[in-house]
Amino acid sequence: MEKPYPKSLNNPPLLEMIVEFRFVTSLPEEALFGLYYPVIKEQFSSYTPLPIMNIPLEVRRTDPALRHQPQYHFFNPKDSISLLIGSKTLTFKYERFIDGDEYAYKGWKNHIAKFISKLAKRIFQVIEINEIERIGMRYIDFLDNIKLQEYITPSFNFPNRGLERIQITCSIKEDEILHTINLSDSAEFKHFVNNNLEIHKQGSLIDIDSEYQPKDKDNFLENIDNILTQMHDGNKNLFYEIMKNDLVEMYKPIYEGDDQ
Repeated sequence: MEKPYPKSLNNPPLLEMIVEFRFVTSLPEEALFGLYYPVIKEQFSSYTPLPIMNIPLEVRRTDPALRHQPQYHFFNPKDSISLLIGSKTLTFKYERFIDGDEYAYKGWKNHIAKFISKLAKRIFQVIEINEIERIGMRYIDFLDNIKLQEYITPSFNFPNRGLERIQITCSIKEDEILHTINLSDSAEFKHFVNNNLEIHKQGSLIDIDSEYQPKDKDNFLENIDNILTQMHDGNKNLFYEIMKNDLVEMYKPIYEGDDQ
């Protein structure tokens, strides 16, 4: 669709939102938990160690595949945003479905942006980071019973041939941010509760992963709010740019000036 884009959707198809920071600190891994836990325990009242903690520390340190894996999952049973922390990674995650319950997305501008930037800055201050290697922001939208090729602006038709399905990955550079777009119109969504299948849907997927690599740690910490907002706005604009007006209307868009 063309601008102006909606400021939000009344019935958004969002499944997950993830903001990941990969960092370097000279502090020993064994000391990190005791430093950041007092900072986050008020926001996240519960936590559980992840399976990676069963792997010996020396193996986790030397295996590149395990380097950025989170070690603890912190959560609040009444909230849809959780926190996953490892010795080199900090990840905030919104999930629409958790243990059979459905949680509304609270919105980036009014809630999530301030929550993430404030808490991330406090954590980074206490664990004395040397470098931010990467910031990733990923939005995953699942469109129930939608054949994506009928409702998106990019065209993938071939002369004298009909497309059976779409499975496409492409990347777009916008200033210092790299957006990787995954489109699929043969996706499935499954949600299990206590190993029982509660939700099983078929539809299409719009998955946009935005990446930024800070050049300077101190400059990043000073401008974390602006950087995250720039990443979010670029991701959001691409989402609407991909969709035709008819598809956007299905999710009840709200524009600036509309009555709530």
